Amino acid sequence: MRWVFLMWFTLTVAHQFRRGRDFTSRIDPFMLFLPLWTFFGPFPGTTDFEVVFRFSAAQGDLSDWRHLDIYERRRLSHLFIHSNRRLEKTVFDAVSQMQRLISSDIAAERIAASPPYIVLLSVVLATAPLPDSSRKVQFMIVQSSGVDRNTLDAVPIFASAFHSVPRNKGVRA
Repeated sequence: MRWVFLMWFTLTVAHQFRRGRDFTSRIDPFMLFLPLWTFFGPFPGTTDFEVVFRFSAAQGDLSDWRHLDIYERRRLSHLFIHSNRRLEKTVFDAVSQMQRLISSDIAAERIAASPPYIVLLSVVLATAPLPDSSRKVQFMIVQSSGVDRNTLDAVPIFASAFHSVPRNKGVRA
């Protein structure tokens, strides 16, 4: 068991460097088991990534892009219990993994079959307020300054294909 952890640690250290990532991406192609730590340097995070979605009605009309509102305003009670934190962290991790997949030039078909893609699609289908008339849904990851929801500074990073909405999903919006 010690050898397993030693091997994982060694691969994790190698994964922190571009040359090492060339090797480790063959071992972990979806980059799920080897963490990449970029909290502070050499390139600290200076932007936010958000998930937006739109739907297509039966007539083919497309809605405007809408933010996936899963983040709650912080309250004092969140010091003790913050039940929505798991969902927030799930989306954050999935978007981070998608960003790595996109930057590693993996084919779109493989990205669409990856666990983070499926997680994001599932979250959109489960939490987005979709009207009864919606037949298909699409999500997109956008990069923004993170200061406010100014759509002028949002840069599209990845757009999914359209996916059918389950018949029982429709919610009056």
